[in-house]
Amino acid sequence: PYDNWCVIDDAFHPLWYNTANRQFFELSWLRPADIPDDLEIPRPLPVMPTEADEHIVSKMIYLNEFTGDYYHEYIEPLVSHLRFPLTK
Repeated sequence: PYDNWCVIDDAFHPLWYNTANRQFFELSWLRPADIPDDLEIPRPLPVMPTEADEHIVSKMIYLNEFTGDYYHEYIEPLVSHLRFPLTK
């Protein structure tokens, strides 16, 4: 019954938003009244991106000038808080 509510929980200030509302943004720093207080929200897990996630995460590509090999570092966990939660 709470399918439309999502939470972005940084373990400090959770941000709730309603994905069913397409007319205006329904955002709240407080738990919405229709979600019971005893409903447990799982703790956020760390994101470990892989090459399969390249269409949704940001990365930096580096060149090793000695070997000519490229390597990449995903930066999304560092900058994900800069994105607005309802962007596509």
